[in-house]
Amino acid sequence: LQSAETSTDLKTQLCWAMGNIAVDCPLCKAQLVTCGVPQVVIQLLLGYTQAFHSYVQSHTQLQPTTPSQPTHIRANSKYASLTNTITNLLWTLTNIVRGTGDITYVHQLPDADIHAILSLYCCEDECVCSMVRWLFTILTSKDDGVFNRLVGMGLHGLCTQALCAYIPLDASGGGGGVGGSMSTDSTTTTAMYGIDRDEEGLLAVIRCMGNICAGSATYAQTTYTQNLCVPRLIACLDGDMYSKFVGKEALRTRS
Repeated sequence: LQSAETSTDLKTQLCWAMGNIAVDCPLCKAQLVTCGVPQVVIQLLLGYTQAFHSYVQSHTQLQPTTPSQPTHIRANSKYASLTNTITNLLWTLTNIVRGTGDITYVHQLPDADIHAILSLYCCEDECVCSMVRWLFTILTSKDDGVFNRLVGMGLHGLCTQALCAYIPLDASGGGGGVGGSMSTDSTTTTAMYGIDRDEEGLLAVIRCMGNICAGSATYAQTTYTQNLCVPRLIACLDGDMYSKFVGKEALRTRS
């Protein structure tokens, strides 16, 4: 996996394999951690994240008048290769982090590395956004050390930004459904909830915000008073617009 001679396709397959191992067998997941697999995955993720941002920046500069999600960027095979690889690395890391187990490797990460991964939270690709949001949602449910670092690095602000993008409010304060600007393929469903990709990412954002509010009275008060989140959480209770899973998480966060 670390070899420069390993093709991207093979790295993707290896990531899938390790992610499956982490999900299916706690003992094997512990062995992956012991062998240093999370650190390898993180270093690969950081490298591909840098390449992704460089690619988007260079292509946006070529056509600066294009929208923030230009189709000419997304249609390129290089873009697809980068985002698919990043998504798979995030999925593998999420499976390793999920549940119980040693997360010393998270505590040992430099702030710069965490900021680099956080830079994907509101990036141009919907699938990457969804997966990285689940990763940080899980991390906010870990120990106080991880929680405080993430909150201190602006995770609450990123949650607010993502929620506002997902749910643009109309003039009356009502939600207009999941924001189209964040969507690329709403036909992709998740096996976990049977909801589309847009709502998968929205669910992760709301749950992450709920974790932050539950762990910090300061951020709970900020969320309540800033008048950005509460109207959108109320909008999520509309059963005609959002699934019951989103409504349940919205109620939890409001409480």
